[in-house]
This record gives sequence, structure tokens and C-alpha cells, in this order.
Amino acid sequence: MDERSIADRNLESPVISVVVPVYNVEDYLTSCLDSIVRQTYRNYEVILVDDGSDDSSPEICDRYADRYSQFRAIHQANEGVVAARAKGTAAAGGEYVTYVDADDLLLANALESLTSDFRGQDIITAGAVRESAHGGTVNRLDGIEEGDYQGAGAEYLQENMLLRGNSVTDGILPYCFAKLYNREKALEAWQNVPADLTIDEDRAFVCAAIAISDFVTVTHSLVYRYRYRRVSAMHAANSHYLRDLDLFYNYILSLGRKCGYSDEFFRRLNRFVTSRLYSAPQRLGFAWDQRMLRFFWPYGDLFDGKTILLFGAGEVGENYYRELRVRPLNRLLWTDNSLQGREDHGLIPVEAALGAEFDIAIPAVKYADAAKQIRQQLLDAGVPAEKICWKPPIEISAL
Repeated sequence: MDERSIADRNLESPVISVVVPVYNVEDYLTSCLDSIVRQTYRNYEVILVDDGSDDSSPEICDRYADRYSQFRAIHQANEGVVAARAKGTAAAGGEYVTYVDADDLLLANALESLTSDFRGQDIITAGAVRESAHGGTVNRLDGIEEGDYQGAGAEYLQENMLLRGNSVTDGILPYCFAKLYNREKALEAWQNVPADLTIDEDRAFVCAAIAISDFVTVTHSLVYRYRYRRVSAMHAANSHYLRDLDLFYNYILSLGRKCGYSDEFFRRLNRFVTSRLYSAPQRLGFAWDQRMLRFFWPYGDLFDGKTILLFGAGEVGENYYRELRVRPLNRLLWTDNSLQGREDHGLIPVEAALGAEFDIAIPAVKYADAAKQIRQQLLDAGVPAEKICWKPPIEISAL
């Protein structure tokens, strides 16, 4: 096949513009773009927006634009991801647009799945497979039920998009990816998001897009793979975190007032921002053992006097470890599939941990899917099932 004619155009299906903001991701970009090339749905174009990269990312963008007729590369000075996505949306020629982060992957049937029940919606949502710090994966789905949301349903969606009901569960996943948007609606939404917002910019965009949408379909199909990178923008220290949180809060506050949202929306906004404050020490770059605890040990004194193997070194694992260090245990072992130079935190390699004697093994993770994966790894390593125990942590923002 001529690579410049990769698509078999289906004029009865909407043209989808895939917008990919690119900034210094040379190690990930090729696999990301290959995942788009492999899409089973063929009626698409790809807009690559190089946001002032100083690695080989610009050359990779140009190479794909030369190779495939559906790819276009735009180069600009560094303006940030909001500006890059807005520029890509403005340049898009499709009726609909979706977004892919350049260090992530589209599942092969992503575009086909997003258009499988296409009826002219303003937004169609889907789920994502998220890689976790311990090496497993978690399926992330909207907290709101699958279905069409129009009229009173649209009002329900708007009220619950930040947090579902009284829970701490996202109503709509706070990612601009894994969704299909009417291009005109998306462009209007980006034009309203503060260009200098560096935290929760995806969430701000999703809220802005939903606010101006009359017909939204929520699905729980999986279309996206969100790769974990500890050094990514999401996980990097941000000295302006509190300023940016204030910027986000005031933007969503003004959006809600402009749209005439109910008092319940504003209560959920306040609860969401409060939960974000617990993350402030981490996001500001404080040492891991100087941050506020967000997740607490759910077993009380049940395992006091025992030797515990703690498996997982994400935020839950770090919080458990700090709490358990002062409990009257016989011994505490702490491990993770990815030590990433954190041995001085007390972490030991998995092989050493599994080779030691212990009474109980605890998957130190928030989600049941991740716990099942760790449980299976432990079982495969010969740990008896009766020695493995998991329950969700006590989350302070849920109290």
C-alpha cells in the first residue's frame, strides 16, 4: 500500500481530526503515532502540533507528515499544551476532533468504537486503560452511567461532571482524550480555557465543552492507553501549584455562574478543590515523607506484631509505609515493580521481598483492578492465597 494513501475514505462516516500536542517526547512519539496509523477506522486526519520541542520530536513529526498524506505537522514556539491543542483544533478539517497525548497510545479500534453509535452527538465519551506506578493497569471509566444525556439529562451531567453525587469519584473522566467532540464546540471550549493553566487544564476543557453541549453520550468502552511516566508534566514538581489551583477554581466558578448551575455543583467544586489541597505538598515538590497523608491503613491493629509485605510504592504505598513505620510490627517489608532510584526510601527489590519470611502481603493500591494484578503476581510467585489481603484505603477526602 502507498503509505501516503493509508485511508480508505468512507464518506458516510464523519471525518475525525486527531490532534496530538508534542513536546520533547522523542522516546514515545513513534509508538504513539504508529497506534494512530493502525486504526481500523480510516476516515481521519492527524494534526501534530510541535510546541517548541528541543529534542528530535520535530523531525519525527515531519517524517510522519512526509510519509502519510493524512498527517500534518505544525511547529510553534513553546506556548503550553492549552495553546497547542487550541491551535490543532483550529487547524483541523474534520467535523469531529479527538486528542491524543504524544506519550500515550490509541487502542486499535478507538476511532471505530467512538463512532459506532454516532448520531450527531456533541460529545461521545469513553474509558482508558491507565498504567500505574507499580507496573499494572487500571481501567478508568466515567463515574456516570452509560447513556444519552440531553435536556434534563444534560443538566444532570453538568451537575455531576466534576464529582458524582456525594462521592469522590470523577463524574466524567478529567481527560480531554478518550472522547470525541464536535469540532466547533471544542474550539469554543479551548478559547475559554485560560492559556496559562498548567494543572487540571484537561478537566477545565471537559467542563467547558460539556457546558455548551446539548447532546452527550457516555460510554464505558476502552479506547485509550495512558502510559505512566514519573517524569511527565503531570508528575513533575510545580512551584506555581497553588496559584494554578486558584486559577482553575476561579475559572470553573465563573463557568458555573455563567451557566446558572445549581448550588450542588458549587458544593462539589469546593469539595474537589479541597481534595486537591491534600496533593499540594507533593505537587510543590516536598520530600515524600514530609507530605500530608491522604490514604490511611484500613486494618487498624489487626496485623500488629506481624511481618508485613507492603507491595506498591505509589501514593497509597508511601502513605501506608509512613504510617506503619511507627506501628508495633515485627518487621515491615516494602517493594514495588519499579524502584526508580528510590531504594533510599526503604524500598527493596521484589525478588528480595518475596524471598523473605512474612505473615501477610498487602497490595498497597487504591483500585481493585490494580490489587487483583498484584495478587496474581504474588500467587504466580508462590505466595499462598491466604497470605494476601486487600481492602481499599481510607481516603481522607472521602471522610
